[in-house]
Amino acid sequence: MRFIRFVEASGDIAAGTSPGKVTGDLSLSSNSWSFAGRAFEVSSFHDSTHDGWRYELYETSPAGTATEYVYVQIPDLQPAGGPFVPAGAGQVALASHGDSVVPWPVFRQFLDAISASGDIVDDPA
Repeated sequence: MRFIRFVEASGDIAAGTSPGKVTGDLSLSSNSWSFAGRAFEVSSFHDSTHDGWRYELYETSPAGTATEYVYVQIPDLQPAGGPFVPAGAGQVALASHGDSVVPWPVFRQFLDAISASGDIVDDPA
């Protein structure tokens, strides 16, 4: 993803200085992740309010609250029924709710896992 390459190429994030490895994946609709003694949860679900698929990342340790999270919203090209058909990347939105602060390695794994799911597709030519 261009965003990740841009941020990491800037030199603002030093390689090899991470205080640990992120554990967790997106094999289920709700997953527990951990990093540097902090606990996070990643949820993925069909969001009928916004006619799409949503991925949310939030901290579950005492520092986090239920109203602080980052999310990726992927519009469904067939919202009236049938299997989920993701809209092109140009329509995918990344947003934050509240004052969520997520360590870069956790955010990076979040984006990598969503990308690996196949739900972010290229825009039609």
